Amino acid sequence: MQKREFEKMIEQPVSDAEYKVIETVYQWHPSVKEVSGKEEVAELYKSFGMAIFHDMLPRAEKNRELESKLRHAQAEVERIKEEMEELSRGNAPERVQVLPEALEEHLKMSERQRQRDREAIALARKFPGICQQ
Repeated sequence: MQKREFEKMIEQPVSDAEYKVIETVYQWHPSVKEVSGKEEVAELYKSFGMAIFHDMLPRAEKNRELESKLRHAQAEVERIKEEMEELSRGNAPERVQVLPEALEEHLKMSERQRQRDREAIALARKFPGICQQ
């Protein structure tokens, strides 16, 4: 809704600062209906003046904040779904493709440790009095 449209509905001018508050309430307050919102807001102004809009403003701003968080969360959900679809198609992201290399390195390290353990056991058997735990 434009400022001029609102002023025409209430049959009087409002300041830019007042209209900014009115517009925020109109757009974001959860009680203002999408279909009949313009008429509701005009009636509120005619009946109660700016006081009602200042009272409604904190709830409208909180609702705007929550809507923004919801949009970001929904976008993140979509991003995750797309990544999962790519994985199911076999198109793994770089960090997942690195996994086999990291696993191979881990296995090599484990094998080296097992070899050292075998050598220590062999020495302990060869020199039982020297190697004590």
